[in-house]
Amino acid sequence: MAIQFMAFGQQKQAAIWIYGEGNYLNFNQKPLVSQYFSNGGPIGISTISDSNGTLLFSCNSFQVRDKTNAFMPHGQIIEVINSNAGGGNLIIPRQDSSFLFRLFLTANFLNPVLTIRSINLNLNMGLGDVDTTSIRTVRKKTTVQLACMLHANGKDNWLITRLWNSDSLLAYLVTDEGIVDSTFSDIDSPAKMANFPLPWTTRGYDCQLKSSPDSRMLLIPRRTVEYPFHELLQFNRTTGQFFNKVLIKDTVITAGLFVNSYPDGCFSPDSKLLYMSSGFRRAVSTTTDGPGFFWQYSLENYESSAIENSKVYLGKLDRFNFTIPEKNPFSPRLQLAMDGKIYVSPGSVKDSLMSIIQCPNTKGTGCNLQFRVLNLRNKQPVPQPWMGYNGSFFPTLNQTFVRNAGIFQLQANKRKLCKGDTLELSGYGAGAEKFRWSVSPALPQTVKVDTLTWQKIGTKNIPAGSYTFSCQAFSRCGDVFEKSMLVEILPLPQKPNLVVQQKPVPCKGDSAIIRVQNPQSGNRYFWSTGNDSLPYITVKQTGLYALDSVANAFGCGLKVGDTVAVSIKNAVIPPVPVILGPRLVEVCEGTRIKLAVDSVQLTVEYKWSNGVVGPALTVGSGQYSVYSQSEEGCQSGPSEPVTVVEIQHPSPVFVNVDSVLSRETLLNQNYCVSGQVGSRFRFSVQNGMIVDSSEDCITVNWSVPSSGVRGPVISVIEVLANPPCTGTASQSFSYRPKLEIPNLITPNGDGKNDVFVIQDLEFYPNHLLQIFNRWGIKVLDASPYRNDWKAEDGIYFYRLRVSEGQPDSEISGWLMVKN
Repeated sequence: MAIQFMAFGQQKQAAIWIYGEGNYLNFNQKPLVSQYFSNGGPIGISTISDSNGTLLFSCNSFQVRDKTNAFMPHGQIIEVINSNAGGGNLIIPRQDSSFLFRLFLTANFLNPVLTIRSINLNLNMGLGDVDTTSIRTVRKKTTVQLACMLHANGKDNWLITRLWNSDSLLAYLVTDEGIVDSTFSDIDSPAKMANFPLPWTTRGYDCQLKSSPDSRMLLIPRRTVEYPFHELLQFNRTTGQFFNKVLIKDTVITAGLFVNSYPDGCFSPDSKLLYMSSGFRRAVSTTTDGPGFFWQYSLENYESSAIENSKVYLGKLDRFNFTIPEKNPFSPRLQLAMDGKIYVSPGSVKDSLMSIIQCPNTKGTGCNLQFRVLNLRNKQPVPQPWMGYNGSFFPTLNQTFVRNAGIFQLQANKRKLCKGDTLELSGYGAGAEKFRWSVSPALPQTVKVDTLTWQKIGTKNIPAGSYTFSCQAFSRCGDVFEKSMLVEILPLPQKPNLVVQQKPVPCKGDSAIIRVQNPQSGNRYFWSTGNDSLPYITVKQTGLYALDSVANAFGCGLKVGDTVAVSIKNAVIPPVPVILGPRLVEVCEGTRIKLAVDSVQLTVEYKWSNGVVGPALTVGSGQYSVYSQSEEGCQSGPSEPVTVVEIQHPSPVFVNVDSVLSRETLLNQNYCVSGQVGSRFRFSVQNGMIVDSSEDCITVNWSVPSSGVRGPVISVIEVLANPPCTGTASQSFSYRPKLEIPNLITPNGDGKNDVFVIQDLEFYPNHLLQIFNRWGIKVLDASPYRNDWKAEDGIYFYRLRVSEGQPDSEISGWLMVKN
């Protein structure tokens, strides 16, 4: 039992098979059933689907049909008109585009021509059409055998065909730019004969070329009526050269039976095994019997004898009707499907039963070849009772599409989807038939995940977030596979609310703004007007307007459909008023100014931005506009605003002023002030006289102040240039003369020095005078002192304490009293 945890990104371009007389197999569906499809024929039909398995178009060598099975407008294959018949065709997709494909076609069995044309699915309203300018001939004289090999770079392809009447193989390098190179390989086949005098059936119409899923080998089945062998070659995916040819003999293992008709082969998904089928007939000369035998070969040791010795007989598929031999029967057809199984068609329109190799990677009879286990008979009515069965060939599929068919894998319709979308998951490949699913984190109980290969899960009730979907699958071959896939469910945008912004009474020429309330960053909004992206629209007409949908930054959308009505009166809007004066008005702080409307109309009401109604208003600082309103209520736009700015009053400052005067500093004193640039200054003084002046300085002579009279003062007024706002400042001065204290008094009554007088003591009102006799006895303690002390003869000592402006706060000395 093998456990497989990892798989590669197998896509589903080969999900649809159309072949036989109208068979349509869809490998996306389980269980697999056939449906009738009118684009049938005994020869295979090339088809291609998108990566999710949805049919894109098909070609049956005569016409190119779209996904609805209708002819493309230019889908007629011109090469087959008046020719022998159609031929082989193969589809190779462009790697640089999801809607461009190249269709290679070989038409006309007797005079074959290999052509190329481009299919553009954007044409014909998205159904696709042939680009007629792209049709060109690649080469004349090639067979109808076409195959595709993947280049070593994993992107480009090699188109393989065989030359007409030759055993040389051609490999065309196909890139997004087109066919850029070609390579010949001469395989030196034993089928080579001089001048090739062979019947038409051998010249160009051997069985289909089969490439291995890994694109490293090519099988050339031979028509065993003439050649009882097949050729196997290795392929250089870089150079396009074939080499190392091996012959595989086609022998009969039952006595009395002989090989017959066109054999077929198929590689296992891992490219390690080869399956071959051969038709049989009961006599050498007869052309009837069939269908055929099956063998398996091991390719792990790529050497002729080793491959021959590995041959295992798998069984025989008898005629559908044992009593009636088939005429010119084809050998059973083999085709690897994307589910990792090999399907077997008996090559007859009479047989509705298909066989299956269930475990093609298993050596020997353990590959589980089961005969006639799938009934293609469709319950739907068909035009003819013989239609809807097997055909001579399987679809001409591009085998590179099934290169990972042996690997179990998961696929989702979207790895990221919006909440509310449907998530489709499928597990397929490697023959897996039973499935067990799990999800982490767990889904709500209302959301169920079943055990089928295909899950269809609604996400409406699943919270947004990341979920890991894991699948454990079991194949009929006993293998167990495990694979996980991360799926992110993205949140939907919140449903927005709409608001309408407009004038109270919108009139002719006005606009209304319909906006989303609280728009979300990254959202795109789609309106009924055709506008998108912005969270608002501006409208000028009466009507109903709607926000159709909104999409968030994740790309998830929400239908909204909210409708709002806008009504705009068919009335004239009055003109926008004009405010008299300049747009900027500067006034002094605390000053108010009058604003007024120019050219006042009596039939119009004026409303100011501060709510005042009238043609004029008185205001302080701020910005003001006015609009006019007619009798019908129609309102103009606002006037050009006027801004009123209050300018602060200046504050002049005296610079470096000594506010204490003495007798020595009364004359020629200079005083300056600082203020705003451009200001003017006006000075005045008290107890002095201005003797000189400049713009911001003066010179003053001060008078000796009297005691008890207000001292000297300078006053200044600063005036701004514009507006003429004023500011004042003043500077007061104190007078502090130096005290003169005598040391002799003569209290003899002659009126001279009769008492102890301290001159200018009145300018120091806060003082204390103490006098002591020679023995230290205090004889005077006066505050204030009145200049009236006298005494008997003797020597006395004084101590004067002052507190205002005197350099020495305490003055002491002696004095003599002498009568």
